[in-house]
Amino acid sequence: MALHDIGAGPLEIDAHTFFEAQHAHEWGEAPTQPGGHVRRLRVLLVSALLRHVLWAQGQVPRPVAQLEREVSEIMEAEGLEGPATCLAVDTAPDPPPLPRGHTPWLRAAHAVRALTLVTERLHALLCAVSLSELCVAVVLGSSLMFPQWTAIMRLEGGWDACANGLDDTDECLGRRRKAAALLERKVVRALMEALPVSTGSAPTHMRVLVRVPPHVRVPGWRPRPHWTAPAPTAPDASPSEAVSPPRAPVRPSRMSTQVQGLLQHRHAARPALSLRTRRRAPVLGITVHGAAEAAAGCATRDVWLECDTEIIADTTLDGTWSTGTGAVVTGPTFFNLVNNTFNIPANAGQAYSFTMKTNTTGYWEQAIYQYMRKDTSNPKCFTAQLVWQHGNFTIYPNASLVLDPFKADGRQQLSNSCGDRSNKVQYYAQQEMMESFYIATYTHYNEPTYKLQLYGFDGTPKPSMYMTYRPPEMFPTESLHKMMIGLM
Repeated sequence: MALHDIGAGPLEIDAHTFFEAQHAHEWGEAPTQPGGHVRRLRVLLVSALLRHVLWAQGQVPRPVAQLEREVSEIMEAEGLEGPATCLAVDTAPDPPPLPRGHTPWLRAAHAVRALTLVTERLHALLCAVSLSELCVAVVLGSSLMFPQWTAIMRLEGGWDACANGLDDTDECLGRRRKAAALLERKVVRALMEALPVSTGSAPTHMRVLVRVPPHVRVPGWRPRPHWTAPAPTAPDASPSEAVSPPRAPVRPSRMSTQVQGLLQHRHAARPALSLRTRRRAPVLGITVHGAAEAAAGCATRDVWLECDTEIIADTTLDGTWSTGTGAVVTGPTFFNLVNNTFNIPANAGQAYSFTMKTNTTGYWEQAIYQYMRKDTSNPKCFTAQLVWQHGNFTIYPNASLVLDPFKADGRQQLSNSCGDRSNKVQYYAQQEMMESFYIATYTHYNEPTYKLQLYGFDGTPKPSMYMTYRPPEMFPTESLHKMMIGLM
């Protein structure tokens, strides 16, 4: 996985001198910047943190600034308007909608557009409410309840809700652009030590939450009253350390002394069971000092608001994924529905195809060609197995994946080199449960592609598969046969 653990305590960034200078430009005796200048810089500070997290945690293949330039060039060539982040976020409309598709640049454009929307939503929130300090949570993972990585950012300094100035000229935008670039370099330089750039990739969902008073309701943000921010990971904390639950008080027993002794003897002879606990996701704490004096902090009764725009990297399962050389693929090249026969591939392997119906459901298809050897004394004796089946799948909040087959459609063919060579095709239906999965960028046979890693029900990793086709090569996503029960 590309998600880093935290080996040090909370990170502190001192930026109060910078903000005091920018505050003088806005509220000094001879102001050179319009109202709301400092607030926009603080919003861009949060945006800089999000951009670095996206790159450092393997959500995008390149830095966001470089990705924006590449996407803008491609979209300009396609005649589309690019989703570049605008520094005057309070006056800029929402970025234009993008066409749907599966090309890498288009999916990167959707991620950049989502980052722009989150920045604008945050600016609208800070225009509507005054905060003594800003508490922002960045959660990576398929859901808030099962995070893979979390960052809690605490930005000190007053966040007063005030009207924006109308004299935001090109000269003001130019000065703000230079100040924002200086601030981003300062923040990224500090983050590089605590959050080094990943060498791999593990794309997932990114959610942004802000802590506000309980009465605040702002369009584009939904309350999460039951979510609690985790504490930052301590340097010497063991994530997998098991904590025994508290025991209930012992009640007086009515059993005889002989029966109690027998039960205690059996309990002592029973092997001890080790508690299996879920690994605690790493949490990074970041404090940005934006004022000379520390603020009072967030009130304990404050609630978290989640932005309705998620930054989703290329996590879709859409496509045909195959192991090794890609000799085994799904669809008619592997199984003939008309003749009910298999087309034997050149090499053994496995392949899965997925078509997403919603964010958590869709259709799947499986093709397997493998060898099994039960008699180790005779190396010439082996069994070849060919399996084809398809059905529906569901992704659950804990990132588990359940594949339910259409029971009347699956087929299997077994052939023993030293035994029965009948090659009879049989019905086959086997539900599969994956404990988790992740998608990563990978170089396969000197070609950049995506890698799909599935983990079985017991956490055992399955053979890595690489994208072969997108859109997938598969049969119609519906039951192709009817199952008759009770007929002779």
